[in-house]
Amino acid sequence: MDILIYLGIGIVILVAILIWRFIKRRTLFYRAKKEGTVADARPTLEEKKEWKEREEEQPCFKISPLRSPPSRKERKKRKKGKRRENLSSFSISVGQAAARRKTPPPHELTASESVRFRAFWPCKMFPDAWQSLFVYIFSGEEGHRGVQSDFRRRKTAPADSYDFSSSSACQDIRRGTEILVCPELEGARFNPPFAKVIWLEDWHCVEFRMQAERPLNADRGRVAFYVGPVLIGEMIYYETADALSLSGVLEATT
Repeated sequence: MDILIYLGIGIVILVAILIWRFIKRRTLFYRAKKEGTVADARPTLEEKKEWKEREEEQPCFKISPLRSPPSRKERKKRKKGKRRENLSSFSISVGQAAARRKTPPPHELTASESVRFRAFWPCKMFPDAWQSLFVYIFSGEEGHRGVQSDFRRRKTAPADSYDFSSSSACQDIRRGTEILVCPELEGARFNPPFAKVIWLEDWHCVEFRMQAERPLNADRGRVAFYVGPVLIGEMIYYETADALSLSGVLEATT
């Protein structure tokens, strides 16, 4: 009982304090209003017109009514729909991945074509001198014209001081195939000793630097072309022994 009495007294005191604070604020407000320090809180007609114009200019947004929570049936339907969407998107992604695996790279889509080889070399080799051997891989008329123009640009001596030979691949080659080019000549060394070319353009050039050793007793040289371990073509150069004779070497040194 004592606790209830104390609690009631506390509530009464709290209510009295709130009423006193409210009365005090109202008296202060009316006093300031009489003195003119506080403007009238009621809007005038002009202010009401301005407010209406502003409301008409600003877009009006309608608040949608509150929706009731979905029932169990609606929740089950939504879950089934989401599962179907997930399964359909998963099947599409799997199908796209399978299609990507099945589609070959771009160079495999192109058909095989006949490939030709051509080599240019100086007519005479001098001992201990580095000279150039130009090996070309090409196809078609555009490739042939590209080979001729590129050789005219690369040669460092008159055209009549060079000899050339040509051959064709024993099988058609697809674009994108890697071709290994290996020059061979007994008594000479090459830099680089071999080169790899990816058959992509109409023509490709490989420049080998070769140096003849003394004496050079080779009858002829050979350039071999491989696709993997398979020999697909070869060219013979320095076929005659006169160009490689020791007498020619001696004439060059004297």
